[in-house]
Amino acid sequence: MIVKFAIVLLSTLAQSTVLVESSSTRLGRTAQDIKAGGDGEKQTNHLRKMKTIQGGESIAHHDGETINEADSSSFLPGLRALRGEDDSKNWNHGTYKVAAKRRDRMEVCSPSATRGGDTLFLFLSSSGGSLPLQLDQWTRGAECFKSDNKQQECFRASHCMDKDGPFCSQFRNGRMSGDGNDLGTVMFYKRVTKDDPGCWVVDLKGGNTWAVVTAITNVNERDPIRDVSGASCDNSSNSVFPSVYGKENDVLLLSQSFDDPALEGDFAPPSGVSVIGFLQVNEDTGFLYGEELDQTGETGRLRTKGRGGQLCKDALLSVVVNRGERV
Repeated sequence: MIVKFAIVLLSTLAQSTVLVESSSTRLGRTAQDIKAGGDGEKQTNHLRKMKTIQGGESIAHHDGETINEADSSSFLPGLRALRGEDDSKNWNHGTYKVAAKRRDRMEVCSPSATRGGDTLFLFLSSSGGSLPLQLDQWTRGAECFKSDNKQQECFRASHCMDKDGPFCSQFRNGRMSGDGNDLGTVMFYKRVTKDDPGCWVVDLKGGNTWAVVTAITNVNERDPIRDVSGASCDNSSNSVFPSVYGKENDVLLLSQSFDDPALEGDFAPPSGVSVIGFLQVNEDTGFLYGEELDQTGETGRLRTKGRGGQLCKDALLSVVVNRGERV
């Protein structure tokens, strides 16, 4: 009888262990995968599904626009004990970054600590190539394209005169015109569900391309973007991000793509803001900064620190993520 009881007990414990490991699997990644090498290492993982992104028209309205229409690594600053903490205290569930050097497609993934209900913000940047204006199952939230360093304003999707599938081949804004291929960034977002594949393949069109994906918690599902603004020539050796309006508990994301090599210290974050993503791609550089706002109002223009670089070699986006209503 004692032997039979021990066998039953051991069998029950084994089943419990399997259930615990299954519950730690999020978006196609297991705890063992994360421990073995993180998001960005090239791994063979039979649990990870992948979806190819195709053109699909889903765009957030902003700035009064009328719409008619493998090198990678994980970056989890200060989030070592994240999984066991209260979500209400964490605005960020990590960042994933990847670069594609003159390839025709790129795999982008959610950060390893992402949970269902988070909202992913994908900042897709390119130097010397075209970026898609639409991705299936994602919504475009902001963009800034430039055709030369001194271009005074960002080209927007509403300035596109000639389309080639999801790509724009010609922009025009008043007297300014061009292909927008010198430098550009497009921001997309999507709410995470338990059925998401965890990784997606994005088709590209020339140039050096890189992506930074960050997972934000408690985002207002009905109205996730409170304000956005872009800058294409700030006339400063530093990067000066345009002012945006936010409310207490919102999250401010600042994206910088730079058309030259740079060290992380060359564009140290503005006061009160942290670097949550940094990568170098051949002779180009990308940064993503972030912070949770502690008051309501305009952020004011925010300037990076450090020695900076050549004037007007950057493309900038300031984005306020709406977390005013807990979800």
